[in-house]
Amino acid sequence: MRFEGEGDQWKALYLLNKGENTENGQGSIIYKGKDKEKLGKVSYVVEGEISKLSGTDDETGGKINLNGGCSGCATQSSSAPFHVTIKWNGKEDKFDLKAK
Repeated sequence: MRFEGEGDQWKALYLLNKGENTENGQGSIIYKGKDKEKLGKVSYVVEGEISKLSGTDDETGGKINLNGGCSGCATQSSSAPFHVTIKWNGKEDKFDLKAK
């Protein structure tokens, strides 16, 4: 399954492979603006109906890689969006990733 979305400054793509009770996801969050090397510390939260990915990167170069997975777990329904929040340099961008 492919989830996509974008905010004012960032865009993201997350590919989710689901089994009966397993889930593996990978994707990236990419800065859309210029001066990617001047972003400083970037913190992010990607929250689904079941799982949550979060972290902080000191030097992103404008790209954050996402990797998530579990086995023996409940899985994300295909209709539920992921909610993304990104904070950097005193700014914040929020948007949803929706199934495409």
